[in-house]
Amino acid sequence: MRRLMKIYGMTFWGLILSVAGTLYGQDTLPASLSEPKLAGEWYVPEADYYGNQLFMNKWFRGDVFLVNGRTAHDKTLTYNVVQDGVIWLDEQGGKVVRLDKGLISGFVLRDDQEKEILFRKIRVRSSFVRDTAPVFVQVLYEGEHLSLYAQRKVEDYYPGKYGKVAARGSLPDLEPQPVYYIFRDGAQYARIRKIKRKELIRDFPLEKQQIKKILRKHHLSVRKETQLIKAVKIIDPLL
Repeated sequence: MRRLMKIYGMTFWGLILSVAGTLYGQDTLPASLSEPKLAGEWYVPEADYYGNQLFMNKWFRGDVFLVNGRTAHDKTLTYNVVQDGVIWLDEQGGKVVRLDKGLISGFVLRDDQEKEILFRKIRVRSSFVRDTAPVFVQVLYEGEHLSLYAQRKVEDYYPGKYGKVAARGSLPDLEPQPVYYIFRDGAQYARIRKIKRKELIRDFPLEKQQIKKILRKHHLSVRKETQLIKAVKIIDPLL
């Protein structure tokens, strides 16, 4: 079954990408002279995975915020979590384009209920390197002192195998492994890979006792993303 899905998927993208090009840019549409130019390269999904690479497995209507301060409005967009790339369906030109990351400061996706999902491009530092790198992160909370962002990372997972050891010739599934970043007064403050109340409290050594007390008062355990968001909102006014 998976093999058939993979074949059908390859056929679908083969039709879309039948006329290939290296770079693609859209000129300003005559009907909307104020719309900025979008540019990027032809979109080719990663071929070495099973599973869907798109955020929430769907397309959205949304806006793209450019680094020059302009906004491209009401586009058909999605986000590839493997490539950390914004994908644009140019309905007029019939092309699928991965937008140039260097030109984008953020984007917003709107679901069927018009709920907005905001992403920003920020520079973050991993636990392994001292240099920072630009990544797209979903904005979960932005307050007076604290901001909470989620990088929608995925990792390879081989079903039926221990750890990350794969059978020869098999392809990995994609397993969500989000990474959370807490910024304090505009600077990266903490990086969270596993949501735990103990780890969150440890990230605020000076306010440790006060945070313990207020989380206990709200009977708040911190094991899920929604609980992490609520905890950060509660901690923010204490700083």
